[in-house]
Amino acid sequence: MAPRKRSDIWNHFTELEDSKAKCGYCSNKYSVAGGSFGNLRSHLKTVRPDVIISKAVVTSDESHVDDPADHGPPVETMIVPGTSIVKSSQPTQTQSSIMHFMQNKKPMAVSRSKQIDEQVTKMIVKGYYAFSIVDDKEFRKFVKMLNPGYELPCRQTVSKNLIPRLYNSTLEDLKKKVETALAAPLTTDGWTCINNRSYIAVTAHFIDGDGKMCSVCLGCEYFDQRHTSDNLAAFLKKIAIEWKVNNKVVAIVTDNASNISKAVGQLHYRHIGCFAHSINLVVQHSLENISTVLRTDTSDKTYLLDKVPYYLVHGHSDPITAKVQKTFTNHELYH
Repeated sequence: MAPRKRSDIWNHFTELEDSKAKCGYCSNKYSVAGGSFGNLRSHLKTVRPDVIISKAVVTSDESHVDDPADHGPPVETMIVPGTSIVKSSQPTQTQSSIMHFMQNKKPMAVSRSKQIDEQVTKMIVKGYYAFSIVDDKEFRKFVKMLNPGYELPCRQTVSKNLIPRLYNSTLEDLKKKVETALAAPLTTDGWTCINNRSYIAVTAHFIDGDGKMCSVCLGCEYFDQRHTSDNLAAFLKKIAIEWKVNNKVVAIVTDNASNISKAVGQLHYRHIGCFAHSINLVVQHSLENISTVLRTDTSDKTYLLDKVPYYLVHGHSDPITAKVQKTFTNHELYH
């Protein structure tokens, strides 16, 4: 029988026609025409540097020579008189335990390994865990006890390979989902973080084929330009075209700032002011004039207090309530 080569490299690649092999992680194809797996090993070190591949071994049924020494010492038997019991001097072989079998188990299939890789990545992303958790000694020991055949990726693989791959696949799935929407009104807002960097977020809202209300964040990007209506309009247009909803936007909901309102008008979309922001402006405007009312008539303190909702005076400690309390305290109307 001709010798047959076996290598752990085939646990991560699929053999194709024309002497080529396809990577199970990124689907790239590489030539193995010369019978060498050097290029496959080099590629695997790039996408999964944590995987250790043993060199190929040559096995053949004819290459094995029967050596009497392999059978151990000669067996001496003794028949006990008057019985059918046969005693042997050969050492008794103990049965291997299940843990011993699992510890020597071959690496799992690439498809299954990719599924676990993806789940580990989701755990890190959704749980806000540090990438270094996969390098933690006890965590690796825990995973190895659950499945000895699975090789946990290292931190570099998670940050440079697994997370970008999960991001791209999720992005494609969401784009397909948004494309099925018949109408997609948008909401957008901007803010400045503690580091004085400006960001703008855009979210699409639509009803999917199952009648379920869906909201998808189309973008949350750093905005380093001036917040003029022209720049804001260009940003909204870019997002709409990128997600192919520019012909599905029936309205855009924003705050009541003049620059974003004008930007929506330049795109010829219907503008709807945020209701919560409008209520906030009403309350803020009312509080600006409350001191004038108090100075005009302070004869009936009970009447003035009755006109202010109880929760504003005695309620939670939010900025508006604090301002009300300060105003009444200055006029000796709040105790």
